[in-house]
Amino acid sequence: MVRGQSRVQAGARAAARDPAAEVVQLMSTESAPWYADVNLCRPFLQQSGMDEAQYVAAIGEVRALMSLEEAKRQRVAASSFGAPTLHPHPGHHLEHNPIPLLLASDIPAFNLWIELVRLGVALFHTRGLPGIQSKRALLLNADQYRSTVFEIEALADFVTAGLRPTIRKGTPDCVLEVVGKPLNVEMRLGEARFGAAL
Repeated sequence: MVRGQSRVQAGARAAARDPAAEVVQLMSTESAPWYADVNLCRPFLQQSGMDEAQYVAAIGEVRALMSLEEAKRQRVAASSFGAPTLHPHPGHHLEHNPIPLLLASDIPAFNLWIELVRLGVALFHTRGLPGIQSKRALLLNADQYRSTVFEIEALADFVTAGLRPTIRKGTPDCVLEVVGKPLNVEMRLGEARFGAAL
């Protein structure tokens, strides 16, 4: 701590550098969202086998995408058009970006919690990959959200399998080195027509 600096100021500076630290700092305030309360989420953590540090890091990654204030503003706007959804019906596209819905939800709902943790874990595993910031930015675009989440989850799977994907702009999406040879990987989320999806 710098001389003449309060603990709050020091904590705020640390949180600005580390999204996970921001969640820890927010956990000590009353205005924190329900998913930042580790005690509230502890039963699921025990059931899932995820430890508290992993959870805090995952939530921190999602929280770094958008401020809570902006998420609340966008959630209100999305709600004015009807009930917002996280997943479209078969054959339909997303009408709203799910990130604000996830971050600004004020009701502890298991399905929202699963979505938050799943996205946060994928973001955590891919955070050090060169080129990942452009993918993260696409998460805030409702038209790009589903395909981008799919790509980030696939990249996270590669990382957890011990591979180090090289993200590329354009085609292919990434290159993996497998047995000393480059392997081009193009990731596509299939969109079925309504009849085919049913």
